[in-house]
Amino acid sequence: MSITQVHVAEDIWDDRCEPLKLNVPDPVVPDRGGCATPAFGGLLETIESQVIPRLLMLHRPESRPSPAPVARPGQDDVVELGRLVLSHHERVGFSYVEALLEEGMPLDMLYIDLLAPTARHLGELWKADLCSFAEVTLGLYRLQELLHELSPRYHGAEPRSDPGPSILLSPLPGEQHTFGLLLVQDAFVRAGWDVALVHPCSMADLGDAVRERRCGLIGISSARNDHGDMMALAVRTVRRAAGSRPIGVLVGGRPFVEDPGLALRVGADGMAADAPSAVAKAAGLLYLLHGVDTLALS
Repeated sequence: MSITQVHVAEDIWDDRCEPLKLNVPDPVVPDRGGCATPAFGGLLETIESQVIPRLLMLHRPESRPSPAPVARPGQDDVVELGRLVLSHHERVGFSYVEALLEEGMPLDMLYIDLLAPTARHLGELWKADLCSFAEVTLGLYRLQELLHELSPRYHGAEPRSDPGPSILLSPLPGEQHTFGLLLVQDAFVRAGWDVALVHPCSMADLGDAVRERRCGLIGISSARNDHGDMMALAVRTVRRAAGSRPIGVLVGGRPFVEDPGLALRVGADGMAADAPSAVAKAAGLLYLLHGVDTLALS
């Protein structure tokens, strides 16, 4: 213990406790036969009643400062990260995110409140003609690289002994930007799921993927509001490819967040607004269709 630590301990002791009032008999008391007999009773009583309680007071958990709460990322953070991935190498954006993590920001908060909104922000810049399609594509690529660097840190080091529940994830055939689906894939992997992510170029490719993977669930995403008919066709393609095998279909993306009723109109079994809710909805659907309790598998 350093001198500073000794002084701090003494200060705490003096501030919180009255001075010790020892009432200990002499350590050796001669008896009538002239023999020395140790007298430890008073000493033990003093230790139990005064010394130990004082030591406990010195190490009370409430004497330690509580960590400060972490503020959620706001629109300023979204705009700043968007600016960084549009104008700099992905390492610059990663340094920005790394600083937030070092401040104690949880990974789920980072994904939901920063990475996903930043991807949407880039899309809004393109729709407002404030940046080109090529710039948005490059920015999303840099976000994707950032996600790939983060993911291994938070995936379990211990592999599952069983394959775990499985799900097939796919963008709507022809979709170019799929960063949101990567966030969904990462959430499923962290939850212990066996995830297959495909990028079909056509409806026929999507049907082939369903037949080959034979998953009980599929998640399909779309970012464009004018693709409702295409999504309905994709859902029908999935069900035809599955044949008599029951398969659950979840959909997600901007049009379904803005109009939750659209999921039922395209023939899906449900929709998810973000990655964590996608995992929860998939778990419930898997149990309803196949009687598989994902909590029992974890």
